[in-house]
Amino acid sequence: MAQKPESAKGFVPQKGRWQVERSFAWLNFFRRLSKDYERTTASAVAFIQLAFISIILARMPYIIFKHALNGTNGAIPSGVFIEKEIAEQWIAENQFTGLLTKYPVNEGLYDWAVANGYFTPKREDHKSSYFKQTFTCASLEHYHYENGKQD
Repeated sequence: MAQKPESAKGFVPQKGRWQVERSFAWLNFFRRLSKDYERTTASAVAFIQLAFISIILARMPYIIFKHALNGTNGAIPSGVFIEKEIAEQWIAENQFTGLLTKYPVNEGLYDWAVANGYFTPKREDHKSSYFKQTFTCASLEHYHYENGKQD
C-alpha cells in the first residue's frame, strides 16, 4: 500500500487509486452484491467475477455489433447504429414502433448462428444460398419498441 510522504500535509492523491475506486463503484450496479448474501467466500468471489465479466462484455459488443431498427412494416432497417443508447434516443425522438436488433459485423448472420451453436444445418437446402440469404435468428439480442418506448 502506498504511503503518504512524511513531509506532506492533508490529502495526497494516490497514483492509480481512481481506477480501484471506479471499479468498486461499478459493482454498485449489481443488486446481489449490495448485501452479503453468500454463505461462502468462494461464491461471493464468483459473483464479483461474474459482475466484472458482465461489465466487460457490456462495453465490448458495441465494437463488434451494430444495432439496426426495423420498423413495423419495414422490410429493411431504417437505421443502423454502433451504440444502443444513440439508437434508443433516435427511436424515442421519432416515436418509432419496431424491433431494434443487435447484429454481428463482418460476419454473415447464418455463419454467426452456426458458429455460436444457435443453428445446425440438418437438411441439404439449409446450405443453399437462398436459405442463407433469407435466414433469420431469434437468438440475436433484440428489443421491442412501441411509439418510441421499449416494451
